[in-house]
Amino acid sequence: MIRNVVKSVAFLILLLSNTDSIAQYKATIKTNVLSLLITVPQISFEVGLGKNTSITLSGFKGSYTFISESSVRGANLLFRKYFSKSDNLSGIYAEAGGVINGEYFRFENKWEDRIGGRLGLGWQFGWKRLVFDIGGALAATQNRYQVFDINGQPTGEYMKELEPFMRLNTSIGFRF
Repeated sequence: MIRNVVKSVAFLILLLSNTDSIAQYKATIKTNVLSLLITVPQISFEVGLGKNTSITLSGFKGSYTFISESSVRGANLLFRKYFSKSDNLSGIYAEAGGVINGEYFRFENKWEDRIGGRLGLGWQFGWKRLVFDIGGALAATQNRYQVFDINGQPTGEYMKELEPFMRLNTSIGFRF
């Protein structure tokens, strides 16, 4: 399901951004250095839609251990508004968008699907073609996960809950 959502959003981005806007406002591909530290690589693609506005699609997948072992995957679609006088998608920005992800907790033997929204602030700057992006966001997701019995078999029961969380971003990338 997540793969189909990512393909649909990528098609939408290409449809909304003609070659003139990409040439004028540049496109950026970057990775979140903090997510690499916890072995969950995240790749983001940002393309300008107009003066000081862009749309960003990012995806991540990996495993990490914090108290218990978990596997995660997901995608974000974000709209950004830059508050600078230049046209090169740099400076302080505000972002808003959607979040879809899933997480499997091995110790509890349960899979959680999450969908929600995100609001954030950040600062993106560059040197020649190199781009640095530092920011933070608050997000909330509606979690839906399947319950398993003691033998690891699905019970057919699903649980739902609202979960707020904070997201930190320290990305480095390349503008083309």
